[in-house]
Amino acid sequence: MKKLALLLVCSMFVLTACSTPQQSSPSPQKVVLKSYMYGTGGTKDLLDAINKKFEEKYPNITIENEMAPSDQFDTVIKTKLASGDIPDIFGIRPGTSSKSLVDAGYLMDLSNEPWVSHIQPALKPSLTYGGKVYGIPLENNFIATVYNKKMFDELGLKIPTTWNEFTAVCDTLKKAGKIPMALGLKTPYVNQLVPYTLAATIVNKADPELNNKITEGKAKFAGSAWKTVMDQVLEMKSKGYFNADAMGSTYDQAVQLFTTGKAAMITNGNWVLGSIVAANPNMQLGVMPIPATNNPDETRVVSALVVAMGASAKTKYPQEVKEYLEFLASPGTLNAYLKGRGALSPFDNVTISPNPAMQLINQYLTQKKSADFSGDSWNPAVQGKFMSEAQALYSGAISTDQMMQDLDTENAATLKN
Repeated sequence: MKKLALLLVCSMFVLTACSTPQQSSPSPQKVVLKSYMYGTGGTKDLLDAINKKFEEKYPNITIENEMAPSDQFDTVIKTKLASGDIPDIFGIRPGTSSKSLVDAGYLMDLSNEPWVSHIQPALKPSLTYGGKVYGIPLENNFIATVYNKKMFDELGLKIPTTWNEFTAVCDTLKKAGKIPMALGLKTPYVNQLVPYTLAATIVNKADPELNNKITEGKAKFAGSAWKTVMDQVLEMKSKGYFNADAMGSTYDQAVQLFTTGKAAMITNGNWVLGSIVAANPNMQLGVMPIPATNNPDETRVVSALVVAMGASAKTKYPQEVKEYLEFLASPGTLNAYLKGRGALSPFDNVTISPNPAMQLINQYLTQKKSADFSGDSWNPAVQGKFMSEAQALYSGAISTDQMMQDLDTENAATLKN
């Protein structure tokens, strides 16, 4: 009888154990990553498309992407960081501008991420501080002049290879009733682009290390090749090569002058190609450097990393942030972004189909006939001063000598701090 009772108890235990449902694995934690980036509306569309695909792959993670115009971004992100409202992912300025963020402990060390080993060697230093990598490059940028190929052909114009040929092209365009070059100087960053394009050749010829020497206090703007650069900019303005309302025109309005055939050229970063194609997909385009001297062998193209992203060292979701950055760096994801931006690849394992319009620029870059983005070598305050001073110069409010003096004063103040 006792054996029967024991058997019944054991049977009940087995049945109970078998009937107990197995507990399922807990669902992944719902995570919202906040992103804050700089750029135009086109950039937001590209990033939003990427974020949508990321969310499909990681349904538990939502990306809230907020954008700011490039000229407003720095002020806003500084406010966010100071107030503790720190995005999980945010845009950073490569070069000296981000060093203060590293020193303040705002940026996550990304040195051990798998994509770091694929960053183009020429770009990695602008994201590296103290031997550690603190950002992911989104595109390999250049600044050059986009021209209306059909208009050039109709007027019998060839790509200029010297400064004299360039001014002759501009004079021919003026006689034909066209604006040689569209500028939107109301958008602050545009004020630096023509000077930087000329400086790639003029400053590089005089002293390739001049910008670094200025930052270190070993050289000055006054009496340097930078005065030659700005004098040349004023020559272009005095000859009427820019739109008369350049001071009151925005980036978008300058693009409109170009895409509607009123202007023959526009000088900007590679991202302008995306804006142009979006407005007029059928335009026949070419891209060229401005030859700033009469020796073609001296011409250089401005090439540098302009757009990059960092991660907050204080994020609550470091693993999810790293997954997002790895997704960004994947060939399939980045290829679509680069195509939309008209940019070159910042990674050696991501290749894009070459844009026929960029054939000449690619030749310069392949032959290593390039120079860095001047502002990346300066203290951020000096770069900001350069933009405001350039705008004052364009307007006729100051002379080139005054501009050089003001820049040296600003640079001296940063050295004291």
